[in-house]
Amino acid sequence: MSGGESIGAIMMNAQSELIMANNTACSALGYTRQEIKYKDVSLILPPQIADIHPTFIRNYLLTGARV
Repeated sequence: MSGGESIGAIMMNAQSELIMANNTACSALGYTRQEIKYKDVSLILPPQIADIHPTFIRNYLLTGARV
């Protein structure tokens, strides 16, 4: 990459709360860091993924298996 390009990055905890988002991610999502912090990750997921995401996370935490 060159110039001022950067990649958006977010991090969530085991409770699916957003705990970090860099400036690029916030800009792309249309939120400030304050608005997004500790919100459920479903806030930024398409509805069809948001509906099933809690099940994926629960299974991952129990088994370590990725889907």
